[in-house]
Amino acid sequence: MDREVGAGREAVDGLVGRLAGRHTESCDFRLTGGELHMVHSALTAAPIRFVERGGLFAQEPFHIRTGFYRENFDALASAVVRAVAEA
Repeated sequence: MDREVGAGREAVDGLVGRLAGRHTESCDFRLTGGELHMVHSALTAAPIRFVERGGLFAQEPFHIRTGFYRENFDALASAVVRAVAEA
């Protein structure tokens, strides 16, 4: 886990617990710099886990396991970077 998201299992589990909780539109949800790094790293590392022999991206298994296409992960990761830059 350390190599993929820059944090240990305990830190990741803690963040997942916070993210999995119930949230409303008016919820003021803030992440630390380290937590933002974990989220961004996880989003950008996820597609790499679905590369087949020959270096081709296995879109169908990725879609089945995550419920999203790669573009959605890339777009969310990019939005995180933009939001941090604007803050």
